[in-house]
Amino acid sequence: MSEASKACTSCISLVTRAAEPSECASRASCDRTRDWPTISEGWVWREKQTVIVRLSDGAAIGVLASTLARHSRFFATLLTSPGWHEAARGEIALTSYSAACVRLLLAWTQAVDGAPKRVAAARLLTASMVVEAAQAAHYLGVEPITDAALRIIEGALDAANAPAVLLLARSLGAAHLEERSACFIVSELEAVVEHAGWDMLPPLARATLRALRDAAVANPIF
Repeated sequence: MSEASKACTSCISLVTRAAEPSECASRASCDRTRDWPTISEGWVWREKQTVIVRLSDGAAIGVLASTLARHSRFFATLLTSPGWHEAARGEIALTSYSAACVRLLLAWTQAVDGAPKRVAAARLLTASMVVEAAQAAHYLGVEPITDAALRIIEGALDAANAPAVLLLARSLGAAHLEERSACFIVSELEAVVEHAGWDMLPPLARATLRALRDAAVANPIF
């Protein structure tokens, strides 16, 4: 190797890490307008319309219909339905969730894909709001936020919250989280029953988990 080649040689060292759940929520997931071959003239009007979202604290936030439809399967279906009587008013109430949660979720939909969306997701998916964010995003069909929230909750499983996580997973139809929380309870049953959360589970669920624990102890795989 010549002296010139040696001078141009460099060594690059890369350190990788797993992406944080909020970092994966960096783009919209419901860009379905391309899949609507027979969009009515009414939708063309609604696409440019500002939809007023009423919050539980009485505040109102205006968001473009096209933005809501691109991010939410709930809104994508609702805003393109010819029979939706509220479309003429362009207003919908999301008062079943806290105003703070809905406000941050709408801010995520309005953020530009990429870094701005990652920042908006991180603001929403905090320890104090991640459960409600999972519920709201699941209801509205906002898949990136739902998936990110469930990953965060799974990562926080412990003896105190495992029963509540199991119930949450069942209510959201989140099969993977339900399996993970059930396996955690079975493997850590002695610690789980010491916490008040154990009594949150229905009697049949508690009996089933105890039976699985007994079977695992009696017939260890390893």
